Order: sequence, then structure tokens, then C-alpha cells
Amino acid sequence: LTGMALAQMGEFSFVLLSAGRESDLLPASIENKLMAAAVLTMLATPFMISWGPRLAAGAIRIKALTKPFRILEERDDSESQVRLEDHVIIGGYGFAGKVLSSTLKQCGIRYVVVDINPGNIRQAAKDGHAAFYGDVSSPDVLESLDIATARELVFVINDPTAVERAISHARRLAAKLHIVVRTRYLLDIEPLKKAGADDIIPAERESAAKTAEIVLKQYCLPDEIIKEGSEKIRKSVE
Repeated sequence: LTGMALAQMGEFSFVLLSAGRESDLLPASIENKLMAAAVLTMLATPFMISWGPRLAAGAIRIKALTKPFRILEERDDSESQVRLEDHVIIGGYGFAGKVLSSTLKQCGIRYVVVDINPGNIRQAAKDGHAAFYGDVSSPDVLESLDIATARELVFVINDPTAVERAISHARRLAAKLHIVVRTRYLLDIEPLKKAGADDIIPAERESAAKTAEIVLKQYCLPDEIIKEGSEKIRKSVE
């Protein structure tokens, strides 16, 4: 992903080309070719970044690339031998992913964690969770997680574009799947709804409601009034 984002020559190349011309280090023919290459790679950058996750997801199939990094490219043996059913797929193993995974484990609910960050997956496996390395927005990865027989898909990653793409794929693969999304901003709600999300939890809304609760408590108001005030805030920004 980093390689795709940094593959372009960048604006600094124009500074170097200018310095090379003034120092008579570059023939005009080479300078023109480098200038064209710089412009073309910069124009191609948005497309390369958008293709990056798909290429990264495909790269996990190449064992020569995954072994040096000790990446878990498949579910552990106990999980891979049994088809998952009525399970929860958790996209992302940040703080929210950790809390949700631990809660589901305590309640005896079957689940699997998927994340494109190798460090997060190693930590998830260390914490005793069923973990899968891959891009959750990839249809191949979703199928590997038995999405057709899953009960719920939960996204707790901070990439609305990837989540929107993942929801579209998930809806195509499992039309009746219940999809929950945690997002940062209220502006993300409408696109995610259109993509097919069932429940969207914007952190911006919950932060506003919690802030109001804390302030109202300082005035020793009854719990009923505080609860009513926070509920109004939640409904007003839906």
C-alpha cells in the first residue's frame, strides 16, 4: 500500500530537474523525458492508491512475500477445517475491535477478526481470537470468511471509502446480512446507508451526547432529564 502511494516522482522532482539543468548535468532530451514521467506518475497516483488494497489482498497469496513478515494468511487449522456459520465478522482490530472481540468471546458467540495490518492480526492471535489477515473490502477475503453464512458484519476501521466498498461487496454476497458500521463523522452516514449498512454509529454523535451528559451531571439534574437530553441530541443528528 505504501509503495503504491509513493510510486510517483513527486513535486520535488521538478526542483531537482531545475537544479540539474542549471548545472548542465542533464541533456535536454533526458530532462524532457523525466518531466513527462513525473507528470504521468502524478496523474496516475489516485488510481494506484485506489488499486492498492486489491493488490495488497492478492499479495497474501504469494507465500514468498508473506513468510518473511510472518503474516497469517489463513485462519488457524481449527477454523479452516470447519465452515463458519451464524458468526460475526469483525473488520478491524483497533480499540473497538478488541473490546468487541473480547465481549463476543465471553458470551460464547462465534466470530472472526479480519485486518490488513499484520501487527494487529498478530496481536489478535496472541489475544486468543480467530484472526485472518486480509483486506475486508475484497470479495475474495469476504468469501474466505464464509460471509454467505455469517449473521453479522461489523466495521470498526477508519476508512469510509474502504468500508463503503466492502458493504457493496458484502450485500452482493449476502443480501440478508446485518451490517453495522462505526464511523467518525456524521457526513459519512448517508453514503454508508446507500451502500447498504443497517446500523451506523458515528463517533461524532456519541461524543456530543456524552459531553452533554457530563455537563448536565455537574448541575445535579435527575438521571431521567440527563438521559432525555442525550437522547434528543442523538435523534437531532440522525
